[in-house]
Amino acid sequence: MDKFLRKSCVFGAILLVFALIFAGCEMGVKEKNKDDKTGDFNSTLVITGQPRYDSYIEGGDFDADPIIISVTASIPGAEESDLKYQWYSNTKASKRGGTAISGATESSYTLTDTAAGTYYFYVVITHEVDGVVKAQKTSDPITVKIAATVDITPNNTVTVSLTKRNYIRGFGGMSTPWDNAPDDNVNDFETMFNPDKLGYNISRIMIPPDNTDIDEMMRAFVGNETRFSGDYFYTNNKLPVRNKDHSTYYDKVKIVNKYGGYVLASPWSPPAAWKTNDSTNAGGHLREANYGDFKDYLKRYCEIMYENGAPIYTVSLQNEWTFEAKGYEGCEYENTEHATWWNQAGNFLDGVKGWGGGKEIAKVQAMSGESHNEINRLNSVLVSTGTQSTPYGSTVRAYIDLLGRHIYGSGISPSDFLPNAQNHPTDPKEIWMSEHNVNSGGASTYPNDSTWNYVWPFMNEVDLTLRLNHENAFIWWTAKRFYSMIGDDTYGTVDGDILPRGHGLSHFAKFAKETGRVDVTVTASNANPNAFAGNNTGPKIMAFVTLNDEFYAKPVETRNRRWKGVGPDAVPANLTVNDIKAISLVMFTPTNNSGGGGTNMETVKIDLPAGFTIRSATAMRSNRDEQSKYEEVAVGTDKKSAYVDLNAGEIVSVMFKK
Repeated sequence: MDKFLRKSCVFGAILLVFALIFAGCEMGVKEKNKDDKTGDFNSTLVITGQPRYDSYIEGGDFDADPIIISVTASIPGAEESDLKYQWYSNTKASKRGGTAISGATESSYTLTDTAAGTYYFYVVITHEVDGVVKAQKTSDPITVKIAATVDITPNNTVTVSLTKRNYIRGFGGMSTPWDNAPDDNVNDFETMFNPDKLGYNISRIMIPPDNTDIDEMMRAFVGNETRFSGDYFYTNNKLPVRNKDHSTYYDKVKIVNKYGGYVLASPWSPPAAWKTNDSTNAGGHLREANYGDFKDYLKRYCEIMYENGAPIYTVSLQNEWTFEAKGYEGCEYENTEHATWWNQAGNFLDGVKGWGGGKEIAKVQAMSGESHNEINRLNSVLVSTGTQSTPYGSTVRAYIDLLGRHIYGSGISPSDFLPNAQNHPTDPKEIWMSEHNVNSGGASTYPNDSTWNYVWPFMNEVDLTLRLNHENAFIWWTAKRFYSMIGDDTYGTVDGDILPRGHGLSHFAKFAKETGRVDVTVTASNANPNAFAGNNTGPKIMAFVTLNDEFYAKPVETRNRRWKGVGPDAVPANLTVNDIKAISLVMFTPTNNSGGGGTNMETVKIDLPAGFTIRSATAMRSNRDEQSKYEEVAVGTDKKSAYVDLNAGEIVSVMFKK
């Protein structure tokens, strides 16, 4: 049994319609097809952004706000002017056999026909130098729908309000370096973080602890010269033995950053020489005499990441400082030790540049130690007595940007806001649920975890984290594993395949990341929605708003504060439709592990706030038979309501743009 399974036993795309059928695989650096022509120029034309669209609603003001489709492409060493574009219309969803559109020779094309109907397009991109074609690629085909409105009699109604709840930063999983975890490679990261695939935006990585010289540690680590490059996993799972490859450590971070994501780096232990038990394993504390050494260790790690073109967003003090791990890396801190470390460290990351949300940031964000479920001990980071009434002092609070916690054990239950954290009137802190894992049982039942019926305990945990615990991010334990998002060649999974839990988290990643959660009310004739009790089968429904562009143009680090109404450029307490540009919902109807007990919500009417007129809409559906399939949305004649079918055992997400 691997470490994270043992631990479990201890602890108890796009938002937009392709409408949508792609006729071929994504263009990649190594892929060729009959439409690609490569000359003697030693470079590769890459489509970096395939055309993506919504399903539009008939009768919109398309003169004032036209429908524009676009593509992005690049070629190493080439000038933008060397890339030529030609758009084609077609009678089917294919990138062959179309008719060239006269004058459509830019990277974007504005539709001229906006009557109700279905339209198909693709674009051919040519790299040309001095009249000689050096390379050529054809985009994926795209289907643009302009739909008529309808009215339908619903079975249930969901009404979206603009009452603000928590800011939603994002979703993702852990990249685990231990030799008992499967290799996750750059292709897996492309699958997870490419918005045209799963669309995640947070990766958690481990900081290796085996040398007090972090420069030497990282050199040896990425050079596969450490104990982390082993063959344990492959030997014990009777697979071909191979050493685990950490040479792509920086490359995987670069992929997350390329797609506008965030990287959290977590230490499982300080180096052994600085601990009371002289071991990287748990059962010891960091010696106070070495607090400064470890501060410098973490700071230098962040600098190394930046120097290698892989800057991170945040670094935490310690993985599970509240838990004594058995048999693997760990370090415990008493509440006073945790606070003393921060008082001594101060703003130790000032001037250390990082990256997040697609932008360079002036300072890597400092995260508290990530607690093992103890919500009150997490709160004690900010208060002196463990209560929520006595501030620890402005110094400690000022040094910590984010809070991290896990929901093992008693943590897997609803908890209220922490006034000194999330609801502090002048300094609200984001809380990231940065690790959890749940398995179906022992080894004999592990194959269940990669099946559709076992997606629901996972989805219920996302619901718990966002809706009931009001947290800002959800990060699963190791992202690539048979019980996770990406298959690893064990327990019936195929290496690199997307698993049901991968598709489930993709609904949240595509429809809820970088949004503000708002309230919904449900008038249901046949359900008790939004209840939570472990693997409860009640339907779960959440709504989110995408704010106007100027909100995202401001610093990524302050998004939660501004959403909470603090500081300059704060989002108003009374949110209006003028403050937002889109509304999305994620709805799912869990079943039990046998596939029964779910609720057929049938036809659900979605009522949007007054003043929100739907210009475009798209939905994605996952069930036992089909996963992450895009579909049209029926929009009401009032253009502020819509209808979707939601049956037992399904996930349906929908986005409306005004």
